[in-house]
Amino acid sequence: MKHTVYLYVGMILAGGTFSGCSDDDDPVDTPQEEIAYTTVDELKRVQQALVAVDDDGKFVGRVCGVPLNPTDTTEVSVGVDTYDEAVEKFGLLFADTTVISNNGLLATFSTREGKAELKKGDGKDGLLAYATFDVPGLKYVSRLNYIQNSAWPENATTQSMYKVGTVWPMTGWTANEDDSGYVWPTVRKDELFDFVCIRSDKNGNPALLVAMTDFWYKLAYGFTGSFTGNLPDEKKAKEISAILRSNWSTYTAFFNQSATRLREGQDYWIDSGGCYVACDKRDAITLSTGEVERWEVGWKRPSKAVLFYREAYGRY
Repeated sequence: MKHTVYLYVGMILAGGTFSGCSDDDDPVDTPQEEIAYTTVDELKRVQQALVAVDDDGKFVGRVCGVPLNPTDTTEVSVGVDTYDEAVEKFGLLFADTTVISNNGLLATFSTREGKAELKKGDGKDGLLAYATFDVPGLKYVSRLNYIQNSAWPENATTQSMYKVGTVWPMTGWTANEDDSGYVWPTVRKDELFDFVCIRSDKNGNPALLVAMTDFWYKLAYGFTGSFTGNLPDEKKAKEISAILRSNWSTYTAFFNQSATRLREGQDYWIDSGGCYVACDKRDAITLSTGEVERWEVGWKRPSKAVLFYREAYGRY
């Protein structure tokens, strides 16, 4: 569950009033008088991007990176083609709320203690860059090396089991929720969805699998964190959209072979939004354009399809 704190910024002292939320089905702009602070779990976001753990924090499997040094399995490596690609991939490890420096080399948590730094490699054995993590609570990874794909060791090359276009039935919701004030209709943790692989796993980089619901849901934002753990945040949703838009017709055909459909112009709920003094707002992305809009979901509560994603290296 997301924990939300409402901040009244000078309005009471100034004798002002808060503007209310729209009750129609149009996207809404946040009034400047209202500021939302929703605590995103930045540790969980980077943990899930690197190593999957269970509820007790025990190792489940690596998501990004493989250990090439048998004496230190917390040091892992991934393949990239260029240094610029390493910088881009480094930034994608973190939550939307994590502050990335202008040069893309420093990630600083904004809601808790924690930071990570990317440094340029010396080129030896193809090392283009490496990231170190000063993140209290991060498990099973201390360093992430970005190695040029052309220098990737042959004995570490594995055949991908996730082929682009293949369909994998997986669960989407991460908890049960009945017909409450937060979601409608009922969602169930054991419900399976057809996840389509849109990027294969290779050289330590995880496969990316995506599913969309055909049914439209009314989905609040502020108190839904327990069962929306597989919804992408804005950064990840835009990454998904960019991949799909790179060859829209091909990916549409892949999804049309599954139980879900990829539709041009349709928008999908994602795990991004804000809670305000009088409003609850969730973001939706139009995958065919990459545009993200914020919708008021506490009053009128519009219905939309939901976007899920899973990342995996090897078997999830």
